[in-house]
Amino acid sequence: MTVGRKGLDIFNSVHEAARYTGLERLGISTQCGFSSTLPGANLTTEDVQEQKLELVAEVANTVW
Repeated sequence: MTVGRKGLDIFNSVHEAARYTGLERLGISTQCGFSSTLPGANLTTEDVQEQKLELVAEVANTVW
């Protein structure tokens, strides 16, 4: 596995959840951090957004 510490944490969480339901019923997403309609929300830069998407893709490729 080539994912970093965050990726390993997500990987472990997915496999923990899979103990209770099938792995084929699980998925991952970025969920937040890309945009907000709330005043004063801290929007992330394109670089951070790209890093988040790369992490999701790496973990998904490792898990599934």
